Amino acid sequence: MHYTKGHQAWAQAAAQELEIVRDIVLVQQNRSLPSVADVVVFDPYHGANGFALPSTDNPLMALFTTPPQSDTVISNHHSWLQLLILHEYVHLVHLSQPTRHRFRQLIRDISDIYDLTSAMMPRWVAEGYATLLESKITGRGRLFDNYSEAIIREFARQGALPTYAQLNGGDNRYLSDSMAYLLGARFLAWLESTYSEQKLDAVWTRMQAVKKRDFEDAFQGIFNLSAAVLYQRFTAEYTYQTMQVAAKRAPLNDTLWTTTKFSVHSPALSPDKRLLAVIERDAQGRSHLNVYSTSDNAEAKKKFVARQKQLLEIDPNDIADTVPEVFPKERLFSLPARGQRGVRYPHWQGNDTLLFVSSVRDTAHPMVFSGALFSWSLSTGKVTQLTENARIRRFTLSQRAQKIYAEQVQFGYSQLVEITLGTNHVKAITHRELGTVYDHPVLNRSDDKLAYLRVKANSNWQLVVRDLVDGSETLIPMPQGYQYLAQPQWDMVDRSITFVAGRAGLLDIYRYDFELQTLYKLTDGQYVFTYPLYLSKARLLFLAKTAQGTQLRVFNIGNTPEVNAISRFTPMPRASSTGVLLPKAERHHTPLPSQPYDIWRQSTSLAVGGQYHSIGRSLLHVGITGSDLLDLLSWQVGVTQDLAGDALSGRFADLRYVGQYANWHAKVFDTRFSAPFRSQHHGKHSQRRRGIFLQAGTSYQAEHWRLDTHLAGQLGDERTDVERDDLRWSRFALSHRWFEDRQSVAFGSHMSWHWLQGKSGEQSWQGYDLSARLFGRVDTFPWYISGKYQQRHNVFMALGGLESPIADNNSHVNTLFIPELSMAGLRGSQYQQFGGGVTWRANRPWLYYHQHHLDRQLIGHSYGLRLSTKIEKGSWLGKFAPAGVSNLRVDMGLSRLSGASISDENSVWLGIWYDLR
Repeated sequence: MHYTKGHQAWAQAAAQELEIVRDIVLVQQNRSLPSVADVVVFDPYHGANGFALPSTDNPLMALFTTPPQSDTVISNHHSWLQLLILHEYVHLVHLSQPTRHRFRQLIRDISDIYDLTSAMMPRWVAEGYATLLESKITGRGRLFDNYSEAIIREFARQGALPTYAQLNGGDNRYLSDSMAYLLGARFLAWLESTYSEQKLDAVWTRMQAVKKRDFEDAFQGIFNLSAAVLYQRFTAEYTYQTMQVAAKRAPLNDTLWTTTKFSVHSPALSPDKRLLAVIERDAQGRSHLNVYSTSDNAEAKKKFVARQKQLLEIDPNDIADTVPEVFPKERLFSLPARGQRGVRYPHWQGNDTLLFVSSVRDTAHPMVFSGALFSWSLSTGKVTQLTENARIRRFTLSQRAQKIYAEQVQFGYSQLVEITLGTNHVKAITHRELGTVYDHPVLNRSDDKLAYLRVKANSNWQLVVRDLVDGSETLIPMPQGYQYLAQPQWDMVDRSITFVAGRAGLLDIYRYDFELQTLYKLTDGQYVFTYPLYLSKARLLFLAKTAQGTQLRVFNIGNTPEVNAISRFTPMPRASSTGVLLPKAERHHTPLPSQPYDIWRQSTSLAVGGQYHSIGRSLLHVGITGSDLLDLLSWQVGVTQDLAGDALSGRFADLRYVGQYANWHAKVFDTRFSAPFRSQHHGKHSQRRRGIFLQAGTSYQAEHWRLDTHLAGQLGDERTDVERDDLRWSRFALSHRWFEDRQSVAFGSHMSWHWLQGKSGEQSWQGYDLSARLFGRVDTFPWYISGKYQQRHNVFMALGGLESPIADNNSHVNTLFIPELSMAGLRGSQYQQFGGGVTWRANRPWLYYHQHHLDRQLIGHSYGLRLSTKIEKGSWLGKFAPAGVSNLRVDMGLSRLSGASISDENSVWLGIWYDLR
């Protein structure tokens, strides 16, 4: 177990729960992990999540400690800690089984890349099976979740269940990423009930056989039909059963209130009811806080009528468009979220100001983000941050006292707090303990009663009303057999409270009357109801999830039936009948031994790479790479050989250490290469270069910008066909990066300055490098414009060639590796490059153009397609991937080079290698 500061209690409880989960899964699956797993406990972005990296010798799971909120598909559990551990551990056991083919397993043991890729399955299979077992072994989970079931039924009712090809998700359909979990688990459960658990289990056994099989081959051999064919049967049955249930439900007397484009949530009405604030998300995941008028859009109707009139005037025999059910409300204001920080939970402060929560960087931990409170003035457009390190999620505002009551989540603990605006004074309202979570606080209009949701270990979510004067609490009765509970809302006179609850696979809106002490059911499962909101005393606005996105609809509250079967307590019935069940969640208080993180606990892997260049180079890199779990200390040693000749060969050793205050990089290399120098010599020029390179740097990360600086130096020698020179140089570097992401558009800049001095033999030299890059994105299209200037005095720079593990621009400061040019094809003392590029999506090849100047003369142009990417610490995979996967770099390009000083030529290059820079 590895945990960040503050998470020791959560990690200790997780460690004890892991052993219980391991024993239960071993009984249920008759499988266990072939190796000890590393488990990382942390809270990077204040959200409920986790992931697993399967491997036969380096399995890893990451556990995010922030618990899920009440209105999510992962809120149905005995405890978040237990559900998360079970789901991720099943991933490891399911995907990390060794193959029974000895040679393939030997390769898996020595190569992390082969090991990780061999463990991959279709996403719906991996996530669906972990979701299935999470539910079977706990009796809770997404398979038995009313909210999840209501969503899938709504898709089925509309004939919109994804096809087999769409089941893995990842496209722009609404909720497509969730289907691998929700529908994948239901399909696998259908296979077990229609055939048997043993038949499905046999698929996993066949996938690790001596005979190599992928999932489709293994599945077909057991079921005699493809998974796609059986999935069609499953969806047909599921749709039929759903339609039968839907036919028994009376329609709701509701109307469409406004149209939406994709996803809407968290509606909030202004105090005067004239404005509605909502969070809207488009199909690309971009979020905006939008404010609409609640009045009918007369202008939109007028324009529609005018268009139809013009249409018929042009062609009297044409048929006009059908009048829309409703015209979209007028959008008055819009605030885009900044990048992926989000904008959440809008709340009105008067009729001109909105408060909301967005993620900000923790001042003490630059890689950690958490929720902070902001205000947005509609009249001025000014956005102001109101809290620091508050780590809050949903909140409610006391207009009179200028206080907010919010759920605060820190180190896995959830509690309600009172925060005084202006002073940022924080006062705890509830105590905190692992397993107890609070959500959705909402004040009544008198500011004397606070309603909120609470869940304790092994119980359902409860709706609690707390008297802020005497501190007493009242539990609101729920319908018998309920499981899902979300989004409480006071009525306009504080007489009743409305909420959404789920039972029997359906969601409904309920209202509890405090004076009559009676629970009423306002709907009958007609929609996937979310966020009920009072437009007036008798009109209720709600959000309905559909296969196309979210609708805003409204209905009049009439005579509603009283709910007689109610539950004032929340026992935890298990939905699963399986014989292997996890025990209920426990409070684990037994202290366990701990020690500081050990960077010397290293894992190693075979590191094989290769590079090809059409100009005449085929490099093979073979070595060993290693790192600790967090990649703080990483290293590689290896050899490089040119398979097409003697253009480049040598040996190298690389070492990198990421410290708390400084980063270190050391490199030892012995390189031999020969290449033509077109402007000075005929034939080839042989060279051997040996050296020791050392760099130490530090950085400062702020909200939108980063400052880096480093000192570097090298000692070595260089031998040519005719002489030997000692080489040494030193470098001071400073760089600045700024980036602002407004989702639909983004802008950034990166500027760096290097000052160098050195000595080659008896000749001293100096130089400097300047570079500037403007970059950004318009919609989904990234772009950049760049410029570079490099100057040397008393020494030449060699231009051209591919970077490689033994020779790169960082440690070879007088060799400028430019893949469009052949290795050391040109020499000069001054180099300039200008250019730009564009691509259609992030991590796709760039269409680029570069202009090259040498010694104040334009020598050529290069243009084409190129891509350079690296699995690095900025990504989740790079942060925790095993040594043989992290730091893996891919370079490829297709280029045309032309100019007056160089011959025209086309070049293609491809490289896959390890880069520790």
